[in-house]
Amino acid sequence: MKSMNIAASSELVSRLSSHRRVVALGDTDFTDVAAVVITAADSRSGILALLKRTGFHLPVFLYSEHAVELPAGVTAVINGNEQQWLELESAACQYEENLLPPFYDTLTQYVEMGNSTFACPGHQHGAFFKKHPAGRHFYDFFGENVFRADMCNADVKLGDLLIHEGSAKDAQKFAAKVFHADKTYFVLNGTSAANKVVTNALLTRGDLVLFDRNNHKSNHHGALIQAGATPVYLEASRNPFGFIGGIDAHCFNEEYLRQQIRDVAPEKADLPRPYRLAIIQLGTYDGTVYNARQVIDTVGHLCDYILFDSAWVGYEQFIPMMADSSPLLLELNENDPGIFVTQSVHKQQAGFSQTSQIHKKDNHIRGQARFCPHKRLNNAFMLHASTSPFYPLFAALDVNAKIHEGESGRRLWAECVEIGIEARKAILARCKLFRPFIPPVVDGKLWQDYPTSVLASDRRFFSFEPGAKWHGFEGYAADQYFVDPCKLLLTTPGIDAETGEYSDFGVPATILA
Repeated sequence: MKSMNIAASSELVSRLSSHRRVVALGDTDFTDVAAVVITAADSRSGILALLKRTGFHLPVFLYSEHAVELPAGVTAVINGNEQQWLELESAACQYEENLLPPFYDTLTQYVEMGNSTFACPGHQHGAFFKKHPAGRHFYDFFGENVFRADMCNADVKLGDLLIHEGSAKDAQKFAAKVFHADKTYFVLNGTSAANKVVTNALLTRGDLVLFDRNNHKSNHHGALIQAGATPVYLEASRNPFGFIGGIDAHCFNEEYLRQQIRDVAPEKADLPRPYRLAIIQLGTYDGTVYNARQVIDTVGHLCDYILFDSAWVGYEQFIPMMADSSPLLLELNENDPGIFVTQSVHKQQAGFSQTSQIHKKDNHIRGQARFCPHKRLNNAFMLHASTSPFYPLFAALDVNAKIHEGESGRRLWAECVEIGIEARKAILARCKLFRPFIPPVVDGKLWQDYPTSVLASDRRFFSFEPGAKWHGFEGYAADQYFVDPCKLLLTTPGIDAETGEYSDFGVPATILA
């Protein structure tokens, strides 16, 4: 790996003795440095708080030729003697060694070895492409490393992606820790495949599945066509703008759900847990987010498992005001359902196209007859996985977990929420025809008149209050749904949200899109 820089106070840049490039504090975002050197004055300027907020855990040295007290957040004080330069270099090296997550670290080391293979892939690290002008252009466009990282799955150095061994297993264990799951499985064919893995593992012909009408077609394929389960459909709401909303509140009533069973499988209507699985969209394509705690409290006792299809979210656990929306953050006991969460990392997180992941959280029901063991799930996993995986996809999922680890993930999503709020405020201030889809007034005060920090910390500023005219959704309960703060939804004139009627003047949404 190329040596990372050292960041230093501008007055120290020319004084540091290092083979590394030294950059000024103001010229870096700290993603390209392995250590930081500051002055005593810097330590009082707020730089230490800034470094802590990054979540990068960089080693920080204070340069002083006089004895000073070691401030919190500083690794050591140095004054420029040769031994201390070695300590600085050692700390930078250790930071680099611990920086990369398990699989990506192994992959980069293996690529640097420059091994050649006489097996597949047939392009032989790009050599085949370079035998033709078009292929040479293709090779030069993407660069050497992507071809060297595309290697044969038979090489044991990188572990096994199908039976989860070696660094591949370590990467998924690391991701499970970051996302608060019991187990995590990396999927390289999108959440369409991830949903089929879960539904194929859990369902068989004759099982009842509580089925959100808005579910993605992959859930239809996996649960209803491939597994042959019997659905009980949950009605989803739409508003006058055509936005896809959440499931109507009455659909979560136990008496209603048991009555629905009597129409399709009367022999199961009075069973304690009649549903093998419920499949719910945690966040809809149009930015309606569910309260996962409320879902589990209302229908969880009727289901062995709940699959929260989180293709359009996945970041809720890193945003404090969305914590109740994260099934993976909830405290669960032996009477609760097992939880699966599928996430399209390529949509809303840091992943190449097709990258997805399955989070399994069911240790609280381990030992019960309804528990789905790893072997059963992995057989379904292998059914939908390739024996020739593209390793950069897997590595991207590994790096995504590292990016979200600890304070780093929380900071990134806090910034995202704040940027979204500021964008909405700017649109409200400058635009006459388009407006963001948020409550116009909260507690008698215009939404945009609240400080951004207040809006970013309280879900009620995004909540769908039952009966409120601005959103046009009907059939909601209190605290059931809210607008995703990370999705900028805009409405155009032409439809009256209160009545659902067309107005005299309008702008087709396709023009804005």
